[in-house]
Amino acid sequence: MSSNIGVLVPDKKQFDGYQEFAPHGVTLIWVDTQSSVDEQATLLKDAVVIIGDTPVELASRCPKLKLVQVPSAGTDRMDLAGLDNIGIKVANGGGANAVAVSEHAVALMLSVYRKLDVQFESVKERQWASRLIPAWSSHVHELTGRIVGIIGLGNVGQQVARRLAGWECTLLYEDVIDRSPDLEAELHVQRVTR
Repeated sequence: MSSNIGVLVPDKKQFDGYQEFAPHGVTLIWVDTQSSVDEQATLLKDAVVIIGDTPVELASRCPKLKLVQVPSAGTDRMDLAGLDNIGIKVANGGGANAVAVSEHAVALMLSVYRKLDVQFESVKERQWASRLIPAWSSHVHELTGRIVGIIGLGNVGQQVARRLAGWECTLLYEDVIDRSPDLEAELHVQRVTR
């Protein structure tokens, strides 16, 4: 079986990042997304996997193709039904960066709540407490003990809940999917009732 993987990215630097982590025995093929479909199909004729958004027109011209791996969580730019019709499976990277995104979300909450922008500017302008105290102290709150709403309890929402549970926050969530009571108990979250 072939171990050729096509990587659809617009520049060589992006491709080099993939190549750095390729397992031994796997051949990665850089396919410039800005080249023609004919050129792409020629390069991908032996690929069993393509990494990147792959149009049906291209996938249908790759006889050994079995899987399209989207490196992000979203597959909304893909014709999933069309790929399924020609026997091509699609996988995404959902949850791969959930921890990083959730940490960033909590950092942004703290930054806004603690008015870090005001603190940084005050120090840069060498105004220290003269500007800082009136702008900061009367409006600063602790995140601990607050009620925090989480919109969507998917991969990222669950990670946000895990981080905020340690801050003794009351966690409320809303989601299009009904989550199990066991998950709610594990994450210390409560669904908002309408």
